[in-house]
Amino acid sequence: MLALDTQTQGSNVSPTEWNGMLSEIQNLIEDVGITISTIPLTKLFQLSQAIGDYCDRSTWYTGAGTAAAQTLTSLGNIEGPDSYANGMRVRWRPSNASVAGGTTINVNAMGAKTILKEDGVTALAANDLLATKDAEARYNGTNFLLIGA
Repeated sequence: MLALDTQTQGSNVSPTEWNGMLSEIQNLIEDVGITISTIPLTKLFQLSQAIGDYCDRSTWYTGAGTAAAQTLTSLGNIEGPDSYANGMRVRWRPSNASVAGGTTINVNAMGAKTILKEDGVTALAANDLLATKDAEARYNGTNFLLIGA
């Protein structure tokens, strides 16, 4: 069984792992009493794509807050995480541009975390986040790192 919880979000899955996921999805469906042995593999592939699309959408958040304290809320009826996890990725449209001297991010009221540049050391500068541009950050276990900054 492929341990997806050990995969870094945004990393590539090998063809062997992908085929294993398809088999695991089939086993899960059959475990609840649905016989799918007559369903073409292409339908299972479509199902796995739909699951992947849903998981991708779950990384998007509504941005709010201030320039120094960004807040993110899960979109619509997509259930957000209840704790931060190493490798967690978030994407949002900031409501305000960042300010010099540091910016924090608070996802789903789980607690504010500092956003650093991608090097993991440098604080954000003024306008590293813009209200006119989507932002993406990855949690490294301590802070969020702004992708592309």
